[in-house]
Amino acid sequence: MTANPPYVKYMLILFISHIYKEVMVLEVEVDARGLSCPLPVIRTKEAVEKNPDAEIVVLVDNPAAKENVIRMAEKTGRLVSVESDGLEFRLNLTKGVS
Repeated sequence: MTANPPYVKYMLILFISHIYKEVMVLEVEVDARGLSCPLPVIRTKEAVEKNPDAEIVVLVDNPAAKENVIRMAEKTGRLVSVESDGLEFRLNLTKGVS
């Protein structure tokens, strides 16, 4: 049995690296429940910057955090929809049309 030349292993690593670079995150969840401002805004902004093409779902449990996250998201060009069960809010931030 003959051994593969060393470059074959290297090519395989490059191929695997290329595959992983193509994986795109479609949705990111930021659980900011229980956090006081400005932490929900900071965590949401970090998620938006790290995942510019993903939908960002933000969970908050107070009206001030909801309003502040909405304001930040709209300033960055995101479209925002809000769902509420009365106690908590789910904010869906999607990328706006460029």
